[in-house]
Amino acid sequence: MNLLMCSVMACFFEIITRKDVGKLIPRNAQNGFRVNEAAVRRQLPRDCPKHLVELAFLCIKHDPKKRPPFTRIILFLKKLLKVLLDAKKSGGTTEGAEKGGAKELDGELGEDE
Repeated sequence: MNLLMCSVMACFFEIITRKDVGKLIPRNAQNGFRVNEAAVRRQLPRDCPKHLVELAFLCIKHDPKKRPPFTRIILFLKKLLKVLLDAKKSGGTTEGAEKGGAKELDGELGEDE
């Protein structure tokens, strides 16, 4: 994983959890610098938008071909922001946005590829 993508991933997880990413995602030579996705998911707040969580996990894929390019990440974040702001304006919640407008975000980053 290149240094820039590691930094982006660290930012996403610190924003999502408001925790030190070094403690949240212990990575070292002993674990092959791999991420225990199930352990990390258990520590994520329930109210975090599902699509933001999935984006963060896509960014830490070991195979660079499975990670989205930054141009797609930026476009995706803009769409996610619009969906969440629209939900807020209409009195909805992030969970409501996930069930409603955020469905348009499914597959945007190549999760299904």
